[in-house]
Amino acid sequence: MHSCLVRVPIFQHLSSDDMEHIHQFIRPKRFAKGEFVQLASHYNPELLILNRGNVKVYRGDETGTEQVIRLLQPGDYLGEAAVFSAQAVQYDAVALEDSTFCSLSKDYLHQILRGNPELAIKILGDMSQRLQSAETQLESLGQKPAEQRLLNALRAYAGGQTTFTLRISKKDLASQIGVRPETLSRHLSRLQKNNLIHVDHKTITFLSPK
Repeated sequence: MHSCLVRVPIFQHLSSDDMEHIHQFIRPKRFAKGEFVQLASHYNPELLILNRGNVKVYRGDETGTEQVIRLLQPGDYLGEAAVFSAQAVQYDAVALEDSTFCSLSKDYLHQILRGNPELAIKILGDMSQRLQSAETQLESLGQKPAEQRLLNALRAYAGGQTTFTLRISKKDLASQIGVRPETLSRHLSRLQKNNLIHVDHKTITFLSPK
């Protein structure tokens, strides 16, 4: 479980002693594929840090339509609204494969932050960056063509790599960029035809400078 702290950027400046101190408050949580990690409107006062696995964060409506917000990677976390503002979450999170989290309760986290103001500042900075990313995504949905939104999403999942494996289903990717699955397929085909990408099942290669 110590690897959780090492993977999270906001904890990486801490000394080994500080890491060990925080580690004693961490509890492991495991979720099977298809199991909900969090449910919208539920209040769960803990910070959940993904250690291993793959988790989809999304909003759903009464018709069953999903809007994918993001895909968690190891080192990402959930629950900041609950631990800092005592609010219920506004999204669902489901494990796409067997996943393991490190759990840090609200009370323990507050205790740690009172003794480490620098960590509190880093968490605020990280939350601000995530808010900015969410605003950029909303702006993209409203203003940018679907093909550009698709390219931006693929670049984000590539993480700077030329060739990468898409860790999200095409249905969820379509939801994330605000198009239907069949429309996504047409855009992928057009990007391939224009020699911008090559798609081999879930492996995608950029053929032009990103």
